[in-house]
Amino acid sequence: MTRAVAVALLLGLVGCGGPPADPVARLIHDVSEAVEDRDAEAVGARLAEDFLGQDGTTRADVIATVRRYLAAYDKVGVQVFAVQRPDDGHLKFRVDFTGKPKDVGGLAGLLPSSAVYEFEVELVGAGEALKVRRGSWREWHPPASQ
Repeated sequence: MTRAVAVALLLGLVGCGGPPADPVARLIHDVSEAVEDRDAEAVGARLAEDFLGQDGTTRADVIATVRRYLAAYDKVGVQVFAVQRPDDGHLKFRVDFTGKPKDVGGLAGLLPSSAVYEFEVELVGAGEALKVRRGSWREWHPPASQ
């Protein structure tokens, strides 16, 4: 998987229903709604100005990558699961990505239609001002059955 996929998955947190009261659930809801609306700027609004990804990805890089990534897919689906809150400032979770790449210029044969990643993020701020400050990810594979 490419860095673009990982960045999009990092930002593709999915929530359901209206905006939740819990700040972390609200962050997940806001980012997922922005992804569904194909609004990279709204995704960026939930990143801290000094956001830094594990590979040096900045907030501006994320916005540009999300914009390009969403433009390459007709449909994008993201499900967040196995959410853990080790403390108030950190989250761990897995994201199941599904997408239908556009059938233009060979994209459908180049881009993945599914992937699962595990993320760890550091949060900053409080309440409605809660944002993602740092993020790391790795591709996740289910344990081999014995």
